[in-house]
Amino acid sequence: MLGKQLIDESKISLAQAEFKKWPGSVKSRLDFNQWLEWFSQPSISFREIALRVREMSGGEISCTRQAVQQLYSKHFAPLFPNWPDGRSRRRFYTAEKQLNRASDFSQAPEILRRVAEAAREKGLKVRRVILFSEYGKENRFSSHSLIINGERCDVRRMRRAWKVPRGKSHYGHMSVSINSVRNYGFLIVLQEIEGYPQRTFVIPMLDILKAWGKANKAKVLYIPLDEDSAYKKIFPKFDFRRYVDAWHLLKK
Repeated sequence: MLGKQLIDESKISLAQAEFKKWPGSVKSRLDFNQWLEWFSQPSISFREIALRVREMSGGEISCTRQAVQQLYSKHFAPLFPNWPDGRSRRRFYTAEKQLNRASDFSQAPEILRRVAEAAREKGLKVRRVILFSEYGKENRFSSHSLIINGERCDVRRMRRAWKVPRGKSHYGHMSVSINSVRNYGFLIVLQEIEGYPQRTFVIPMLDILKAWGKANKAKVLYIPLDEDSAYKKIFPKFDFRRYVDAWHLLKK
């Protein structure tokens, strides 16, 4: 639990001793450990704690959110140095909730679900990318990128084939905006071209940027579809075969 991880264990005994010194009708109904259990869960608001106290006392105690907040500030805030006030508690709760949602792919686009499943089968940690919205708006998830083992990965489909004029070589191709993916760690390409086997390429973005030099606009990425396809003037010039299912590159 997030809150438990943030407790300053060295201060608990001191806080408990100070807690017992101060009288109070709200405090008398509950022991120190009960309060600590509630306060260690940022998902439980001060208002909800006040309601629980009223319910446990059968309505005999008129406990308010302000009373709970004062109790927390006086006796428990030093145990949680990372979120001493109610607003900080809610931020931690929101962050934890978002991380949990980011690990859930039940509502994710099909392409992200497939990539996440393949990566997890290789023992990699995968979560969705949260796109933080302006204040008051709900945060969204990226529909084309993932965080895999700490690396942000751009996920694309390649569905079009191109034949070299007056030649026999065939290539899959797709446009890549250099500026938009420059800060990504990897480009993951799902080849889904009719008449050819499906393949997944795990390509370090650094390799692509090196091959393209100082390009900063959209470029076309060509991947050979035939074993005997020759590059000639096709860029970038490196062997894509070494990137087929190269999930091990994300483990480095």
